[in-house]
Amino acid sequence: MDNAKIEKFKRRLLNLRKDLKNRLEQHRKKLVRLTDRGTGEHVYSDHMADMATLGQEREREVVMMERTWKTLLEVNEALSRIESGTFGLCVSCGKEIEIERLDIIPFTKVCAECSRRTA
Repeated sequence: MDNAKIEKFKRRLLNLRKDLKNRLEQHRKKLVRLTDRGTGEHVYSDHMADMATLGQEREREVVMMERTWKTLLEVNEALSRIESGTFGLCVSCGKEIEIERLDIIPFTKVCAECSRRTA
């Protein structure tokens, strides 16, 4: 892959990393509001349905944080591969990853064929 394409992917990944960090902060703030509303006291309701809803919302935020964090780690790994000169090469078979695949998932580390094998 030529340097111009690698630089394009680097810019995309850096922008994606910034966006993911912002999303993590938004999830964290929402989770704090759902947990203690910034008072330090645990949110509580006498109504069981309200408590169930709060529990579901907290759980959803935790799941979203975990997914966002996982994607952020993958983006950071892709940026490390750019620095080491291995970006765009499948970590499984060593072949070049299809440019179409990188366009869709710029942080992917495996080619389409290896991805199908592990699915």
